[in-house]
Amino acid sequence: MPARSTRPSDSRLRFPELGRGWVGVLMVAAGLGAAGLAPDDPSAPGLAQFSFLPPKGPAGIRVVLEWDAQEVPRAVRFGVLPASFRVVRPGVVETHVPEGAGTGPITLVGESGRIYTSGAPFQVLPERGKPPAISAFWPRSGPGGTELSLSGASLGAVEEVRVGDRVAEFTTLTDTDLTVYIPPDLAVSGPIAVISPFGTAVSGQAFQVTAQAGL
Repeated sequence: MPARSTRPSDSRLRFPELGRGWVGVLMVAAGLGAAGLAPDDPSAPGLAQFSFLPPKGPAGIRVVLEWDAQEVPRAVRFGVLPASFRVVRPGVVETHVPEGAGTGPITLVGESGRIYTSGAPFQVLPERGKPPAISAFWPRSGPGGTELSLSGASLGAVEEVRVGDRVAEFTTLTDTDLTVYIPPDLAVSGPIAVISPFGTAVSGQAFQVTAQAGL
């Protein structure tokens, strides 16, 4: 069974406490796999390196940085452009690609002044991200705790999934497929909504909540 998020959430590359519902993204088939750590540069021994997800995307997309340090960052930059960021926990930062950024490494400045680098460049895609779309989900009904498959388009940038008014855990498999975990205590049937920085899509049919087996 795929890794699932909670609050804290996780992914194949673990990013605990990323915010409700977002399971870091494993974007293999979409070509958005985790960026690995580049080899240490012997000419820059003072630089520490970190990993990030996803390794490419348009301006506005969320990127998660993870490194081994415990210090709090004071700045994040894509190339020379500063980016807003949120500290999820020590060693994990959530940021968004700023408008005007170009392909290049990501840098992070710690509170001590130490500089961290992504090593590998983040590839900024020229086109604007497209709103997500939902084409189908299965199963259409089940008790709380059900795992369902959702297909559509532009799902790689999805940051939150809701079933009715409840936030659901999910795993991004590709740009066209998500695995969604129905909240165990979901009591009311409702449509499924997927939310990204570029828009929101809502399923035409509601997920129907059924009683737990044996009840």
